[in-house]
Amino acid sequence: MFTDMVGYTALTQANESSALSLLRTQDGIVLPPIRAHGGTPVKTIGDAHLAEFDSALEAVTCAVEIQRRVKEHRAKAPGEGFELRIGVHIGDVVHRDSDVFGDAVNIASRLEPLAAPGGVCISQQVYDQIQNKVPFKLERLPFHQLKNVSSRIDAYSVIDVEPRPVSPAEMPKERVAVLPLSNFSPSPQDEYLADGMTEELITAISKVQGLRVIARTSVMKFKNNESDIAEIGRTLNAGTILEGSFRKIGERIRVTVQLIDAGTEEHRWASNYDGDMSDIFSIQSDIAGKVAQALQANLVSQPAARRPVNLEAYELYLKGRHHWNQRSREGVERALELFKAATEKDPTFAKAYAGIADCYSIGKSMEAFDGEEADRQAEAAARKALELDDTSAEAHASMGLLLDDQFRFAEAALSFKRAIAANPSYAPAHHWYAICLEDMGRLDEALAEAKLAAQSDPLSAPARNMVGVVYLYRREYDRAIEEFSQAVRLEPGFLNGYNWRSGAYAYKGMEAEALADLERSLESRPPHDRSVSYADNYAWFGHREEALRFFEEMKQNRTSQERTAVEEALFYACMGDADGFFGRIQEAIDRKDIQPGALRYAPYFDKVRGDPRFADTLKAFPA
Repeated sequence: MFTDMVGYTALTQANESSALSLLRTQDGIVLPPIRAHGGTPVKTIGDAHLAEFDSALEAVTCAVEIQRRVKEHRAKAPGEGFELRIGVHIGDVVHRDSDVFGDAVNIASRLEPLAAPGGVCISQQVYDQIQNKVPFKLERLPFHQLKNVSSRIDAYSVIDVEPRPVSPAEMPKERVAVLPLSNFSPSPQDEYLADGMTEELITAISKVQGLRVIARTSVMKFKNNESDIAEIGRTLNAGTILEGSFRKIGERIRVTVQLIDAGTEEHRWASNYDGDMSDIFSIQSDIAGKVAQALQANLVSQPAARRPVNLEAYELYLKGRHHWNQRSREGVERALELFKAATEKDPTFAKAYAGIADCYSIGKSMEAFDGEEADRQAEAAARKALELDDTSAEAHASMGLLLDDQFRFAEAALSFKRAIAANPSYAPAHHWYAICLEDMGRLDEALAEAKLAAQSDPLSAPARNMVGVVYLYRREYDRAIEEFSQAVRLEPGFLNGYNWRSGAYAYKGMEAEALADLERSLESRPPHDRSVSYADNYAWFGHREEALRFFEEMKQNRTSQERTAVEEALFYACMGDADGFFGRIQEAIDRKDIQPGALRYAPYFDKVRGDPRFADTLKAFPA
């Protein structure tokens, strides 16, 4: 991608000081979007920038954003305004001494002058990659022979680069975002109570029929954030916002909340609640009822009387959720201690048992607990939670995840359906149900559930990534790459997104892009994991010698024999060694170390999929 400032030479001659100031302003506008879209600034040539991207879609999206930022700057500072032209092309380049060379660079630089001031010009090759994937028009330009370029290069102009803003009327009022309650308690240690109250309100309002409530992981990104209500509404596509504060002094609490129309920023309802900690459940129920009344929705019927909960146990539970939501190994281990302490204070507290199940489920993947023991403990805790409260969406979803891991798909699907019936806005239930549907061979339904998870949790990188996984399994690689790219934009440290995008690039035959993402995904990973990944990558692209070298290194770096079968089976699949694959895959299936959905659909297995033994292998999975 080349960017160039319009009329900079003339400005330099007229006022050199002003011209230099504009360069600094331009850098502040151009460079952040390049990095945000995964690009690499290569060099600056006077008033021009050259940047390189892994994806044509990312490059064009970045170019559009740059021009939008320039336009906003001109509106705010008319006397300091300037315009850019931008050109984008795809092609091979040579890297040398932190620079890039080649015909592709030359063509991009020749396309840039064809753009109108404030516009973006792209080549036919870029057009072929992004058509039908961008929200703006692409208009073919009259043919123009590019200087010093012998081949014909057709060019397109990006029209209406600024997307139409969402009008207030278009933000769905039934989508509700409960923003993190501000902690006004004298003690900062009571922060967990404010966060816990936020989570409890999300759960309570989710019981309002006809409303879709944004998940906690998305709204918590606005904690201590000064974005205005309209901007939050647009970001979350939520037409209704609930915000407020929580204060605890001794055993007295005050909760202040207000319901706001995100489109007009008008207050629809506001109230203060004063009481003791023992009143906290009635406060939550009343707020949910008032939200339903304000939005003319229906509160799903609740039991006439809530079973009393030991308040000490409840506070331990809220502290546990605070630590569990950190999604770190240390946080999960601390949360488990707190949830267990809550059940000791109140052996009939269902939510605490659900918390224990969640700790073992997520902790297993973090290697905090032994796999088989974690499964036993999680299942026992989830069953106890359901025995105490059969209306818990969290407990049903946790049980579904455990059953899916055990290849009990029909039972798992039933648990997920119960979880979704209890709380249609509970994003993990949709996410995990999508995995279960993949495992059952129902890919279209899996895509629908994955999209529902992303809608419920719009700023969640894992939820967006799951949509990409289903697209990848459907062999819609460009859409998959788009979703994985969105996931890593939402959370740049989400290494799993780079790993999946690496696979999508590999299946498209884009070796350099696949390797670059693979290397990014392996940051901070132990030597064994790196050896496994490099062995598979080189095997897929047919680099036999390098693949075998990393395969031997993989075996030397092993710290455990637990996943030996699945690691070797996957390597043999990438190598196209059918006998090696079928010699190891059954043990991997018996140990439940491989997802049936992956085996059914992942292109990873295409080199051995044609072997008659492959269909027989799939028969090992129950419907």
